[in-house]
Amino acid sequence: MRWNRADVQHHRDGLTAAGMGINGLAGWAVRHFYDSASVLTPEFRQSGLDRTAEQVATHGG
Repeated sequence: MRWNRADVQHHRDGLTAAGMGINGLAGWAVRHFYDSASVLTPEFRQSGLDRTAEQVATHGG
């Protein structure tokens, strides 16, 4: 994952915030406050799973 613009420009590979559709204020926040290490923590993974479970539980399909 390439969170900040310098890494995107330098490496030109990986998944970017824009590539995931994270734009606007949220995009600015992840480009300035996230790094590769922060998204590999168990807490980050669990929060993503919790949000997904909540969305699945509240939307019929």
